[in-house]
Amino acid sequence: MPLSRHAPLTPWYREALRANVDKALLNPELTSKEKTELLSKNQHDRLYVLKRLQKHTLDYLFKKKPNFYTSVYHYDWWAFPMYVPKDWDWKTRNYNASITQIEAKKLWQDAQFRETYLQCVSMYIAALETHGWNDYPVRYARMLQSLSLFVKMVNQEHLGDDTVDLLCQQAQRALEYVTLNRLRVTLSNDSLFMHGYAKLELELRKHNSLKCDTVLRGGGSGL
Repeated sequence: MPLSRHAPLTPWYREALRANVDKALLNPELTSKEKTELLSKNQHDRLYVLKRLQKHTLDYLFKKKPNFYTSVYHYDWWAFPMYVPKDWDWKTRNYNASITQIEAKKLWQDAQFRETYLQCVSMYIAALETHGWNDYPVRYARMLQSLSLFVKMVNQEHLGDDTVDLLCQQAQRALEYVTLNRLRVTLSNDSLFMHGYAKLELELRKHNSLKCDTVLRGGGSGL
């Protein structure tokens, strides 16, 4: 029986459960269904599992399968984690992977997560730039929502370093791809996509404004 998200665990039991997760992820051909089930069964340690699923997807899908960017594969939940409001009434698997801004901060504090997340975003956009639009707006919409969450978090936490710069560069790149391919026109009726674009655009404007204010106050180039 899966443990709830708030189940208390002893350090020994937590490590034993993590060992089971790590063992399952030794399989390079683990399916998206199996990964979804792994996350569902380990809600008590969901951020750890999200990070491990994301790294597994980067290593064995993004880097190994040339067509990873197509709708054949499903990995949006952990590659581009976002916040899913309860009133959206989505399927349970979406809420199992949903993260709050506080959880986004916890994830961002992990250097491995930052590196993996930025690689996932960069490689996904690069694949679309190379091969063209894949007509799979829900994944791009999720990525926009995810990026907006992390940019908002670094803004509110006043974070500023090389990885934050890389995050904002990838966020800007994501917006530019939308503009260059006129996706706001063709997807104008897609509320998730349009909402994600608007939120990310707003947070990037805030970030650039905060960064300029810091420089003008003599605080250097960071936030």
